Amino acid sequence: MTNQYDFDTIVDRRTSGNSYKWEGMKSAMKENAGNVLAVSTADMDFLTATKIVERLRESARREIFGYTCPTNEYYDAIVNWMQRRHQWRIEKESIALAPGIVSALTYLIHALTEPGDGIVIQPPVYPPFARTIRVLGREQISNPLVNANGCYSIDFDDLEQKAARKNAKLMILCSPHNPVGRVWLRAELEQVADICLRHDVFIISDEIHFDIVFPPHRHTVFPTLDRDLQNRCVVCTSPSKSFNIAGLQVSNIVIPNREIRQKYVDAALYCGFNALNTLAFPACIAAYNECEDWFDKALKYIRQNDQLVRDVLGQRLPNVVISPLQATYLQWLDFSRLGFDALTLRQFLREKAGVFFDDGFLFGDEGKQFERFNLAYPRAVIEEVVRRVAKAANCK
Repeated sequence: MTNQYDFDTIVDRRTSGNSYKWEGMKSAMKENAGNVLAVSTADMDFLTATKIVERLRESARREIFGYTCPTNEYYDAIVNWMQRRHQWRIEKESIALAPGIVSALTYLIHALTEPGDGIVIQPPVYPPFARTIRVLGREQISNPLVNANGCYSIDFDDLEQKAARKNAKLMILCSPHNPVGRVWLRAELEQVADICLRHDVFIISDEIHFDIVFPPHRHTVFPTLDRDLQNRCVVCTSPSKSFNIAGLQVSNIVIPNREIRQKYVDAALYCGFNALNTLAFPACIAAYNECEDWFDKALKYIRQNDQLVRDVLGQRLPNVVISPLQATYLQWLDFSRLGFDALTLRQFLREKAGVFFDDGFLFGDEGKQFERFNLAYPRAVIEEVVRRVAKAANCK
């Protein structure tokens, strides 16, 4: 259990009592939860890297959990990671704190827009984008991605029209894209930047998955495209997806523009946030300073899981289209050729196959008849999920 690179041990989160994905599955399935496998929600079911656990134990041994603040060690860990992994030079003064990306979006929308303003998103996309826009009384402006047999691209003509709307003030870019797994090419990002700059649309670039990119694909951090973007965008980052520490609630929002950064801080205070929790800081430091090798090994393991699913379903269920996985650990599966509508598909997978994915329609109407499959699991779990889906589909 203490092997630093153990990705095969199956941890029974079903009985832990506080796992969001497993408790959510049991709540949805009620008495039928039984042996259903929850492979939803974007957190890993791998054992956490040993160095992070050791750093947290060291912090706990002090037996004091009072208010804490970021240190130079914390900022240096972030700055060095961005330079080392992404060739992105940032100043520590540009880093603002958040407990999570969704919280940061809330603060930024408060800071940069007014009720009724339009915010552009690109469905199918991470559900909290639309939910946050709706709850805060802003207008969702959709620029749907174009799906060509599982390969997604941006409709730039439509984006031009949407960005030109009088009330369009903000765009939330998902880069890499969740759930379709795209790593946007530099040329694609340059087109996005050009359109948004010409129409005075501010960009929030959610890059929480930017570490989880599979060769030969390369991620481009949005503001590195052009110095003019420094004042017209914000980049949302976090170690949570890469190192599975989402429950410790630590995100780092890079805001080079001092005036916008102050607006962000003020909006965060308005919403009741002013500090991270005590264990967030040591976890982030350990992840970025001591766990890079663990992360690289995890990335290779996830890639092998992806290939396993493609090999088996490609042979046994060729009518299920799996989008190319360029980034993230989330497969996007198109079940439309099996003849189910969205709700019947959900019922079939949960009750017949005993598998609990993230329903595609949660990501927008463009996701109907799709499912999102979390690959960050021990291989035995992935093998069992694929076996169940293939067996149920072939017996329907």
